[in-house]
Amino acid sequence: MHELSCQNAILDGEVCVLDRQGRTNFSALQDALGNGRSEQLVFFAFDLIHLNGHDLSGVPLAKRKEVLAKLVAPVIHETSPIQFSDHVTGKGPAFFDQASRLGLEGITSKKASSFYLPGRSKNWLKTKCVLSGDFLVIGYSETDAAGGLSALLVAEDGKDGLKYLGKVGTGFAAQSAKTLRDTLSDVAREEPLFSFETKEKLGRVTWVEPRYLAEVQYRALTGEGRLRAASFKGLREDQTAAAAQIDPVPNLVNDADLAAIWVTNPDRVMFGEGGPTKLDLVLYYARVGNWMLPELINRPVTLVRCPTGKLSDTFYQRHANEGMVEHVLQVDISSNKAQEREDYLFIKDAKGLFALSQFGVIEFHPWGCRVDKPERPDRLIFDLDPDETLEWRDVVDAAQQLRDELSELGLTAFVRTTGGKGLHLVV
Repeated sequence: MHELSCQNAILDGEVCVLDRQGRTNFSALQDALGNGRSEQLVFFAFDLIHLNGHDLSGVPLAKRKEVLAKLVAPVIHETSPIQFSDHVTGKGPAFFDQASRLGLEGITSKKASSFYLPGRSKNWLKTKCVLSGDFLVIGYSETDAAGGLSALLVAEDGKDGLKYLGKVGTGFAAQSAKTLRDTLSDVAREEPLFSFETKEKLGRVTWVEPRYLAEVQYRALTGEGRLRAASFKGLREDQTAAAAQIDPVPNLVNDADLAAIWVTNPDRVMFGEGGPTKLDLVLYYARVGNWMLPELINRPVTLVRCPTGKLSDTFYQRHANEGMVEHVLQVDISSNKAQEREDYLFIKDAKGLFALSQFGVIEFHPWGCRVDKPERPDRLIFDLDPDETLEWRDVVDAAQQLRDELSELGLTAFVRTTGGKGLHLVV
């Protein structure tokens, strides 16, 4: 316990349990209270109603919080059981967007000049964050009361395989539930796709092949990893059978390739103090090779090299030079209208990828064409590179608008992050 420097006080606040990311977790709070683990509890003080015999309820909120902050400051540290609930003045929409991105429960907006009043008031408004995700449909339950389909059973692909996320039982009307049932019944299977344990009563379940992705809104994940307050928004028509494959990644990195990796200066620190070593970089490429190689193989590639490990020494390279490593090939391509030809670099297998990573390559920029048809590109990339002052949601809006424009032309665009601050739309 910590004593505050006052004779008496009445504080308003909330008792919480935080997860490893510093977010409140209601399931963990219930567990801590039920099992007497008071050491996990944190009291967030957000208002001061009474202090040393003085009623502060008629004092404006901004002033009350100023006094509260001074009162609790001496007992607060990083892990103290009491914390001051700070605030942001203005910028409500941006603050809400950030809370949503961080997976928080929501925000409370308070009028700075408001007095402390019992009950609900328009001066204090709660806005809950709604999370959204696309999840694999692995089955559906039916009840006579619902007249058919009553809930979807969904899962996501985790590091250890598919993970069951629970039931989605709201969001579809009677007609849409019937249409959904007809669609899913065409891909029914006798047994569930994978085994899992749950305390839920599943009822009468029809298991299905994981051909469809459902867009679902939900409040949070429970302690058991289930979707809380999940609501069905629709099937992703653009991501059905082909996109819902469990393991579409080809195995392009074999044991022989991994065994052949050789790294000079493996302890060289990359990108400055605290950065990864050169060996870390090569091993990273080994882990993600099966995803990278389909984008790189048999395409001319422009490289960003950092041979010394210092970012100030980075440079672009797309032509061979003396000492070019083995397994990195060259293709002769016309470079200008005068039909002058130059040799450009490319790789054809995992050995080439690992050779370039040993050569200090930190970025790969594949061309939109393949080496056998350099004049007929099969890929078009729209690079949305925003000004630093532009909000992220504006970048997303631009990407969605561009996607819709391309769709009207009969082109399907896929989004990917660029590793910096923008987005790529790849056609």
